[in-house]
Amino acid sequence: MNRNSIRAAASKVANQSGVSTKDVRTAIKSSIITRQTKLILPERSVFIAPERAELYSQMRIGGTDPTMFFSLTFNGILPVELPNGMKVAILPDIHSPAHDVRLMWAVKAWLFDYKPDILIFIGDLADVFALSAWPISPRIPTDLNMEISVTRELLDELIRISGCRHTFVIMGNHEDRTRRWLQNFGGKVANLSNPQSLEPVLSFHEMLGYGPADHITFIYDRKQAGGMGGGMTINRVLKLIHGTKVRPKPGASPRAVTDDFMSSTLHGHTHRLAENFRQTLRGVLTSREIGVLANPNHPYLSYMDLLSNFHHGFLAAEVVNGQLMGNIVPIVQITTGDNRRKSVFYFDGKLYKAADRG
Repeated sequence: MNRNSIRAAASKVANQSGVSTKDVRTAIKSSIITRQTKLILPERSVFIAPERAELYSQMRIGGTDPTMFFSLTFNGILPVELPNGMKVAILPDIHSPAHDVRLMWAVKAWLFDYKPDILIFIGDLADVFALSAWPISPRIPTDLNMEISVTRELLDELIRISGCRHTFVIMGNHEDRTRRWLQNFGGKVANLSNPQSLEPVLSFHEMLGYGPADHITFIYDRKQAGGMGGGMTINRVLKLIHGTKVRPKPGASPRAVTDDFMSSTLHGHTHRLAENFRQTLRGVLTSREIGVLANPNHPYLSYMDLLSNFHHGFLAAEVVNGQLMGNIVPIVQITTGDNRRKSVFYFDGKLYKAADRG
């Protein structure tokens, strides 16, 4: 159904029912998207191949069997041990609801094909624009409830489509806006807790509505200061953080972290794609930053432009010989036969294309 036919159908239904044309058009689009989701990305079976289940049983989260790890949150650097053969998908700054909706169709299709055992969000999953301390144009509407709802819906969909066994969400500086707002303006309600979960009502994970049985872990700063101080280590070798350092050239930011800690680093935050390698007495140290999945044209992200040198991408990885071997997957724009620009990426012999419409 094209745009003109949607408008015509919406107008006809609105005249007959008395409902506004805008509300009818929104309902029609929602129905189309739901139907497309079922056609393009059918729901995965709950069946887990025995060999994948065996891999999961060998995993350790904080030294604990994953079936016994029920911690919804963790403060600090969480040690995770992954066995050989386990596949991991690491998605950088999505900034929901300012994510690139068209591009996300391709990412969902890739997740469905790749079937990662572990899904990691390396910070700024949500934008939390409504609580930004930066000046906000009065022309841009703010709605924190909408942001949280869209983020929860997107996160649930990515988890379901991937079929992953556990999800880790590292807090970024944008999720940390909730803590900073409470610290600056909401001190009297900052410690208000949910009587059932005993979690702070206005914490990011509590607003999303997850519980300890959901096989998801939100990683905060070890000092409970919020974003950017927390992270993960994979097999005691690779450190995953959102990052605090921003250098002007691609690759320089994670390299600075590697130099500080003398460990291989995987970095978000900068919205760039880059990697470099350094030979040391401890072996080769890698430093990577893995891009962004946000929409640079969204009004929430007015600071994203060509001069910022931002790059779309993500990272696909698998544990080999005890190490997480990752490949950065760059997302580029091509010109189609009808002279339209489209974001695409190539992985394992298959070309993934962004949707024509959001």
